[in-house]
Amino acid sequence: ILVLLYPKFQGPCWRTFRVGIFISIGLSAFAPLIHGTILIGFRAMIKQSGILYYLAEGFILLLGAFIYTTKIPESIKPGKFDIYWSSHQLFHILVVLATILQLLGIMSSFHYNYCRAYCRL
Repeated sequence: ILVLLYPKFQGPCWRTFRVGIFISIGLSAFAPLIHGTILIGFRAMIKQSGILYYLAEGFILLLGAFIYTTKIPESIKPGKFDIYWSSHQLFHILVVLATILQLLGIMSSFHYNYCRAYCRL
């Protein structure tokens, strides 16, 4: 993350590099999900972890990174999206949507595991 804050990497020529770091950080969150899927299976992970929310979150983040990197829609219609609906704004909207999906996944996982908790004492 410090690399992203370093002034040298703020220029437009480093856009793809910054997006690559963003994607790498996001994909690292999938390591526990992959591990859980290996241990208990995908069907159980749907119930126990809310994995479908996380998969949707990952898709939306990748879509946002793609839009930000390719500068869609302003690359298609230059001048039309200078104030509203630029790629940077769309990217931030998608990040917020992805964050909401992450929260729903956490809540789903908590609800499932909390309601089925038991103590063997």
